[in-house]
Amino acid sequence: MVLISNPWLGTAPIINTSVVAPASLPDNLKIIRLVSDSSLSRMLSNKAAAGAFLSLSNALSLNTLSENSYCIAMITARSIGADAILARHDWQVDSQDTIRVGMEDSHLARYVLNQWLQHHGVSQERIEIQALQPQQQAAAWTGHKVDLIVTYEPFIEPLRHRGAKVIFDSSHPTMHVTNVLLVDRTRWQLFEPLVSDFRERTWPQTLKRLAGDDADFMQGLQKLSNYNSEQLAKALDTIEFVTSAEQQQAFRQLLQEDMPKAIAAYEATGAAQQAAVLGACPNIVEQAL
Repeated sequence: MVLISNPWLGTAPIINTSVVAPASLPDNLKIIRLVSDSSLSRMLSNKAAAGAFLSLSNALSLNTLSENSYCIAMITARSIGADAILARHDWQVDSQDTIRVGMEDSHLARYVLNQWLQHHGVSQERIEIQALQPQQQAAAWTGHKVDLIVTYEPFIEPLRHRGAKVIFDSSHPTMHVTNVLLVDRTRWQLFEPLVSDFRERTWPQTLKRLAGDDADFMQGLQKLSNYNSEQLAKALDTIEFVTSAEQQQAFRQLLQEDMPKAIAAYEATGAAQQAAVLGACPNIVEQAL
């Protein structure tokens, strides 16, 4: 079973476990870190991967575009500041000039941008979007090709280092950024035992290493993020990881609160007239739910 992720810091502990402690992973499970959301989407669409760690916004988009081909097997984390919009220190939103926004071509990026537009009452007509992979954002910023950048950890600190400031992030009350494990429905029955083993054994071990004094594990995370220990600790404070014991309650919140909000936000962007409701994989949540 191949699972994939983008470079978001919230999935870096999973990637790090596969490198630092490969024996912690279930047999026949391979986890791969890709460079962007677009590469993740391509790999899922051509069936090269059975599932992905990604945001609920992007998961809903993929499920809608694939006509309900996926289900949610696990909730991994919530972003409470790890997704952000950055601007120059002297930039003013009150100007009526065109706003050049650099961001990934993903529904999550559009969601973050739209929440900021609504919060400040900024017209969509002022926005000029430039599609940028995360690794291209710092160069575009340094070259003054954009006014704002929509991004996520671990790409926030490099922009701060170049003089950017966070003007909006996922700690805002209107923002709801949940991250999940999405799995291909047609292969769920085959891979359910592997996912269960990952959720009940690998994930708790990963979070234990993250919370404990595991020098090798933390050094691995620093390499993955290109952050020093202080920067990494600060960035990890903007992510709330969901434990195995919290999965049932997290699914209740996801299905009863987060999913309706995600659907409304997705449809509001005009991406689809009606989103395909994304549900839990079979046998994941209690029957009463």
